Amino acid sequence: ADVLGVIRHLIPHFNDYLSEIPDPREEWRVVYNTVVQMWSMILQRLGVADSNRIWDDVRHLGNLCSSVNAIAECDLKNLAHSDTMKYLAKRLDPEDLNEVLCKSFVALRKAKRLAPFKFDKDTMIAIDATVFNTSKFPMAHSCHRKLNNGKIEYFQAALVVTIVSSSGIRIPLMVEFIKNNEGADEYDKQDCEYKAFLRLIKKLKRRFPHQKFCLLLDGLYFKSEAINLFERNNWR
Repeated sequence: ADVLGVIRHLIPHFNDYLSEIPDPREEWRVVYNTVVQMWSMILQRLGVADSNRIWDDVRHLGNLCSSVNAIAECDLKNLAHSDTMKYLAKRLDPEDLNEVLCKSFVALRKAKRLAPFKFDKDTMIAIDATVFNTSKFPMAHSCHRKLNNGKIEYFQAALVVTIVSSSGIRIPLMVEFIKNNEGADEYDKQDCEYKAFLRLIKKLKRRFPHQKFCLLLDGLYFKSEAINLFERNNWR
């Protein structure tokens, strides 16, 4: 109900933004459209199922299917198998997903719904890293580090830009993936995360050249290079 309320009232064209994502699948393999597939993945990660196996156990339940139908504006009798969702997810371009978030931000701005997210006249954004997947085995697009027990841990991490309000509401705006620097033996937060941050700031400025931001950051980014970049962008 909360998701449906946000989509219907705050970002009413969100499904249109999802439908504009280029479909990377082979045409003969397409059974479920991009919108319903994306919503299935979003709801799965919001807590419907903690694993793909559990998703496959519950995807036939009528209340889950009807909820996805209501949100995605479709009429399905069954939701996709987890392998079908993985086939799409592995082929999606993260920049296309970033564009969905950016379009949502623009929609909120046009509807004048950003007042709670303002400090004076500047939109407050928090930027920090998050690890969202770990493994004992190598993964695509992952970082790695040596643990105290000598074993290697592989993990996928990203910097996330989030618009935030003083009351605690937060809405993601952009994501930049972190990777081990070329030739590096392992992940170095001071180096890898900071370089990802510089890429992210430049990307954010290109996408919103006239937007005034107030940045909420930790001490990792308190460096002259970053501060000079903020001043050139006229950000606080």
